[in-house]
Amino acid sequence: MAARENIPDALLPFMCDEQISWTDIFAFDLDDDGPEFRVVVWADHAIVMDWESFPVFLNWAREFISKHDTAT
Repeated sequence: MAARENIPDALLPFMCDEQISWTDIFAFDLDDDGPEFRVVVWADHAIVMDWESFPVFLNWAREFISKHDTAT
């Protein structure tokens, strides 16, 4: 996976979002000490957003989609 080549070893990518000049890479932070891995967004050369766990990220994603859904 090309995304794996562009991020630190401790991040395990699971989704990419192509932007005009970069790719947002959503990944699990394998260095996290919590009971679940933190979810982060890697863009260009830095973590630009994070959530404490996948369930928290999933809740955010559902809310984001419902706010920005233009299909209805």
